[in-house]
Amino acid sequence: GSLKHANVFRYIVTELRAFLRTNGLPVSGRKADLIERILEHLSSSEASEEEEESGKTDNQRSHSWESEEEKEEENDEPSIDHNQEESEGESDNDDDDEESDEPEPYVSDPDFAKLLRKLGSGAQDRGSPVPMQHLNQFQQKLGNNVQGCKIWLPDDLRQLYRFANGFKLELEDVSEVLPLDEVSDAPNQGTKTHHDLPLERCHMDDEDDVEHPAWIPFAMNGDYECYLVNANYGARTYGQ
Repeated sequence: GSLKHANVFRYIVTELRAFLRTNGLPVSGRKADLIERILEHLSSSEASEEEEESGKTDNQRSHSWESEEEKEEENDEPSIDHNQEESEGESDNDDDDEESDEPEPYVSDPDFAKLLRKLGSGAQDRGSPVPMQHLNQFQQKLGNNVQGCKIWLPDDLRQLYRFANGFKLELEDVSEVLPLDEVSDAPNQGTKTHHDLPLERCHMDDEDDVEHPAWIPFAMNGDYECYLVNANYGARTYGQ
């Protein structure tokens, strides 16, 4: 038979999900719901087309390509517009989808990206995933305590905590991803301004627990070496 839009989309989504799960960053929340709704629509549209085609003669099939495509477009337009409007409405509520697409986290720091990708595969004794509501509350709390910049949790950090609320690892360069409740108060200890700081790690001691209040210490290597990610949305190093 001819290649269906639903089959193409389903193949792309399947491959994407497999890649994200392999790297410990599964699709979840509103994005996953939207994908499921689109798949359901495409499947029902495909089934309707197959029923129509089964009632046609071979002669009718040879001349029906253009009319079937027009019907497919008519069937797709209302549902896709509805999903887009719903997605846009959700984006207006929490400014998530549109704004998180603007920056390109980790592009200028490939070593940091490599670290994040291998965290999920090495996870041991995983905690339960953090609900989106708790992540939003953490973001709001951090924003209230950091003056002079907009705080927005990088998408990869959200995915990390949606995967698990902290876990142990046996990696040479990182030993633990901290549970969210253990990092909730740490960023508030920073004393410097909101300007960028070129940090990937910092060493925690009595004089300088955290270098900057917008940098979130989410992982540790041993007792003193801490990994941070920049949640200052307007910063050049946002998401690094």
